[in-house]
Amino acid sequence: MNRRLALLLCLMFPWLTTQAQTLPANFDADFAVYVLGFNIGTIKQQMRCEHHNCTLTNDASPPDWAKRFINESSFETIELQVEAQNLTWLSYHKALTRRYDDETKQINTHLLAEADRVYYPEKDLAWPKPAHVFDMVSLAYALQFYAQQSSNLPAFVLQDEQRQQALNFTTRAKHTQTHLNYKSDMNAQLYEWNTDDFDVKVWLIEELNLFPGRIEVLNKREDRRIRLSLEQPPRYNEQN
Repeated sequence: MNRRLALLLCLMFPWLTTQAQTLPANFDADFAVYVLGFNIGTIKQQMRCEHHNCTLTNDASPPDWAKRFINESSFETIELQVEAQNLTWLSYHKALTRRYDDETKQINTHLLAEADRVYYPEKDLAWPKPAHVFDMVSLAYALQFYAQQSSNLPAFVLQDEQRQQALNFTTRAKHTQTHLNYKSDMNAQLYEWNTDDFDVKVWLIEELNLFPGRIEVLNKREDRRIRLSLEQPPRYNEQN
């Protein structure tokens, strides 16, 4: 899956399908990826926690048949700290593999939350550190975490290697129904927001304790819409 798809991914949340499970929790989850109505592969996400320190990974690798027209894959690693009522973003790392006919390039990106700034060492860039800053992957995780506590969400800020953007929510906790890859007509809460570059919709599935089971992202610069749909309920593992 290409670099842009990897940045648009929704993050999996650690909740059981039969009863709520408090953080931290370990899980594995798979999402089907649709572009122009075609299923182009699966994104695999995983959370592993020890005490209050959690590592979230996002594996966006195209299947062999899709590598003919998708020449990029990525593996993202996000470090988070979980407290009773607060989720803190600590760092983000992306290993991007770009394939050409005559060579393969590996590009690494780090974003680090320091005391008073977010630092991008590869480009020697820095931004202020807002209280609720997240990358695109962990942003969905943060949405579910705070939605479980209150409908009054904090002031989220999206961080990538180019800029910071404050989120403008146009829909919050709207009760609706949606379809996932494995089940139809599931009750959900719909959230919508926009930035300069993206319009995003996230359906938090009530049956899965507000797990983000469906995500749609419109890349406004390229006029391209991507949909992620949970392929099966998340699989939970024993705590470390």
